[in-house]
Amino acid sequence: MWLVSQEGMVKEEPLIVPPSNPEAEQSVLGSIMLDNSRLDLVREVVRPQDFYRASHATIFTAMADMEGPIDLLTLGDFLSERGQLEAVGGQSYLMEIVSEVVTSANAVHHAQLVKNEADKRACLVLSQNIAGLVEGDTDVSTILTRIHSFDVWRGVNTGMKLDEASVNYMHSLDKRIDKQGLSGVPTGITKLDDFTDGLYGLCIIGGLPSHGKTSLAINIIREAAFSGFRPHIVTLETDYNSLLMRMVSIETGVGLGNLRRGQVDTPDYTKVMKILKQFRQENNVTFDNSDNLDDVCLSIRKAHRDGCRVAMIDYIQLITGKQLRTLKSEPRMEVVSKTLKRLTIELNMPIIALSQLNRSLEDRPWNARIPRKSDLRYSGTIEAAAEVILMLSYRARYSDALIHNPPDNRNEIWLVKNKEGAAGWLIDVGFEPTIGRFYDLTEEEAERMKII
Repeated sequence: MWLVSQEGMVKEEPLIVPPSNPEAEQSVLGSIMLDNSRLDLVREVVRPQDFYRASHATIFTAMADMEGPIDLLTLGDFLSERGQLEAVGGQSYLMEIVSEVVTSANAVHHAQLVKNEADKRACLVLSQNIAGLVEGDTDVSTILTRIHSFDVWRGVNTGMKLDEASVNYMHSLDKRIDKQGLSGVPTGITKLDDFTDGLYGLCIIGGLPSHGKTSLAINIIREAAFSGFRPHIVTLETDYNSLLMRMVSIETGVGLGNLRRGQVDTPDYTKVMKILKQFRQENNVTFDNSDNLDDVCLSIRKAHRDGCRVAMIDYIQLITGKQLRTLKSEPRMEVVSKTLKRLTIELNMPIIALSQLNRSLEDRPWNARIPRKSDLRYSGTIEAAAEVILMLSYRARYSDALIHNPPDNRNEIWLVKNKEGAAGWLIDVGFEPTIGRFYDLTEEEAERMKII
């Protein structure tokens, strides 16, 4: 049996040597001493706990903490000041590390080798833990959650220092500047993207029944798919065929009613077949219908490993789970919303969750039916967890003055929460209900359709 600590490093002499690559560890450290610029590149791949030998982890930590040049003399002095030089093998061992390295060009490659061995050791610890759960009376979904959260277990729970976070943000900022585009997921609605810079974190789309929640989400998923985000849809209310039909309708302009009834003429049929062929070739959207909270998270994690960078859940109040059965509605939604919030942080990707609104919104006068955060069903817990909240208002439908002559193709999106920017904005959009397509209005259209 291997004796491995939770951090992935051996604390005592093992009975059998765990997976490791001491030569690669030496090469990484030696490369940094030869070329200090390799340190930041290596730190993107490995952390101190990824080194098998404790002495190598100590040296790597010291390098990261040093200010100024890193060489044999400065590193030796720094370790000596910390009282660690003799523990790592002394100045002679530092010289040995440098002498084994011919070039620093392979530093990142060798760092990846170190990380791979660390992952193997972590898998060993995980397998031992799983074996204990299997032998006990543990729910299968809990075991699967533990397995699929392996990456997070190794990364997030180890914490991060401010300097490391600063380096990560610096790289992120550079990428945003170079990209000169949105930092989040595009929605296809220009004003909304201007306000949010793309969707991020836990994003809630709220609306009354038949107000376009699912249609708006599908429009966003469509835009995200075209932009390379490989969306994943967890549908609890609608079957796969219905969602696919909505996507086909938006792309082809063939009415949802016609597709549902099979009333499709030859030209439209040709367009439908063409877009379905395109969907099959691109294969960049995945579906799942799990309703158990653990299974929903597992589904999204699996999709993320396969390249997914945004997920959609339709809708959040339908999520169930063994741990939720004994809870009343408000505490249940608190667990669900906090779990999804943690998942967005864990995977560093947005989750778009649809939500019902309270029916009390319909009791207000038509021109006062401006949705508020408190209109969300179980609003307190959902509002606290969400970074972005969008609400749909179709007030023209209720206007006494406009009920018989409503503005053509108009809907309203209210940006009621935007954690990283301005909120409280009304965004007028075009909406074609026959195909479920949202689109930008021209200034002339917006003025003609204005009802406020």
